[in-house]
Amino acid sequence: MGKTYDGTGPHSCARHGAGGGGAMHIYTKKEVQGALLKELKQYESAIGCMAPDERKELHEWVAAGNSANDNPYCYADERGRPLGFVEAARLAADMLAFPEDYCF
Repeated sequence: MGKTYDGTGPHSCARHGAGGGGAMHIYTKKEVQGALLKELKQYESAIGCMAPDERKELHEWVAAGNSANDNPYCYADERGRPLGFVEAARLAADMLAFPEDYCF
């Protein structure tokens, strides 16, 4: 099922706990994928250089319906915000390569 939005303000969807009396809009899969692809382009511009395998894995992650600004490892920064996909993948690879540098 798609996300819903009642059309009454920038954060008035059910997810954010606010309500309104407007008609509900259900985002289609095409709309969600379009938003994810737009976000992907912005993310790729911000991240800069990526190895071909990183780019391939990132595109597969987004094609599966995930945000480029999230990761499958549940890794977060010091403020608790999710790391982007590439940053998290690089951290995971580093942790495997140099486990002595990390406290587990």
